[in-house]
Amino acid sequence: MSNDIRIFLTDDGNIVGGPPLPLGPGEKPPVDRIEDYFQGYANQGIDAVSFDFCGGQMSSFPSKVADPHPGEAYQYMDAGIDVGKIMEKTLHDAGVEFWAGVRMGASLIYRSKFHETHADWLMTEQHWWGFFRPMLNYELPEVRAYMMAIFREVVENYDTDGLLLNFLRYSPLFHPDRDLQCAGLLTDYISEIRAMLDEVGKAKGKRLGFAVQVCARPNDGRRHGHNVEDWIKQGSVDYVMPTRANNTDLGMPVDLWVEMTQGTDCRILPTVHSRISYPWESYTLQTRDTLRTAAHVFYGQGAHGISGMNLMCISQEVIEGWFHWLRDPQACAPLPHHHRYAMKANNSEEGILRMPILNFNTDEQSEIPSSQQKWYNTLAVRIVDDPATFESTNVHVTIETEQPGARLQILVNGTPAPTPTWPGHRLGYKYEPMATDDFYFVDYSVPPDLFVKGVNQIGFQSLDGEDAHGHAPPPGSMTVQEVALMVR
Repeated sequence: MSNDIRIFLTDDGNIVGGPPLPLGPGEKPPVDRIEDYFQGYANQGIDAVSFDFCGGQMSSFPSKVADPHPGEAYQYMDAGIDVGKIMEKTLHDAGVEFWAGVRMGASLIYRSKFHETHADWLMTEQHWWGFFRPMLNYELPEVRAYMMAIFREVVENYDTDGLLLNFLRYSPLFHPDRDLQCAGLLTDYISEIRAMLDEVGKAKGKRLGFAVQVCARPNDGRRHGHNVEDWIKQGSVDYVMPTRANNTDLGMPVDLWVEMTQGTDCRILPTVHSRISYPWESYTLQTRDTLRTAAHVFYGQGAHGISGMNLMCISQEVIEGWFHWLRDPQACAPLPHHHRYAMKANNSEEGILRMPILNFNTDEQSEIPSSQQKWYNTLAVRIVDDPATFESTNVHVTIETEQPGARLQILVNGTPAPTPTWPGHRLGYKYEPMATDDFYFVDYSVPPDLFVKGVNQIGFQSLDGEDAHGHAPPPGSMTVQEVALMVR
């Protein structure tokens, strides 16, 4: 394990996580497909790559403990092809570290023998990503022993440089009424995993690293019993990768994570994704400038490097060569910067499937007196540079509305912005919302001195209706779909 990983990509298992391949009788799945895929990481400025060997009770490798994952992963195993062995050799030949990844409990929605033999190990009280799903109950010592056997199996059987545990797939590990009470138990378990890695590493003659991919905000993890600060302070983990489940989060409090590492050797690698929102749409694909800006915001808060999740498997053209400069804070610092936000609920991982928060709709508030109705919302935007160095700052808003005359006022830290340009211009993304009559682009030229270094609040307020303060716009008249802050 390197002590200075700057770029760490987590593959999330998609390379063999799909449905069965269309193979003929006696035909084996292609090995060159795996080799070509991982050779793509060579000479890209990438230090380490992880692959999800196992998700909960299902494995993508020949396991004596876990059930085989259905689909193409099983086809490779049934043909006697060990995908992990191909990966470790291909990546190491390319000079890239190979880390084994394990999802802490993601695959229990798939039926397997496990559901029959260990039904009592599952909890069904957790409502996650829109429905109740069975999940491993880590309060049970049998579950912890079962998963420890899988962790040991992957680091013993493969020439891995470390183990990455993915706590985003999925975050609940305990009964919802027991998660806070079990935080100490999980911290002790993390220590036991560190001891196991030391034992296996000693037998192999090298130190095995330990990385964790965790909820974007420390308190989001604590609500599930993940007291990551304790894991850091006790010296168990080498790398912490705070992240949203499927999209880049410019609002992550990276500075809080970095503060936890003071006096330790642990490093913080915030995660960027291929999209700015979830569910994924083609027009929310990241650009080079939006990724560079995200990295700059993270480095500006003290990040030690950058991690990426599901980037290469989405579109190799998206990141070809980009990590050579994403790994360099100085290369990310020069203006212009392009902050891009999709207006999704961002308070918890459970909120990722909600409707956009800036939908000015009165349907659920018709019983509230008009004098008490508020037709505004806010977006927190973190700036890590001194705004006095900016030449210009522009707020670009994408609105969906069936009423072209719908009016939107924005305020920056409480001060109204000047009258916008309507219609605004497209920003030149590779993909943009379909050019329909329902999508409009509005540009606000905002004086840079309205911004501050740190967290800024951009407010949005509908000005439609008989009275801007007392009466609401018609139901569903306007939805802010996306906001971009352009700093030059």
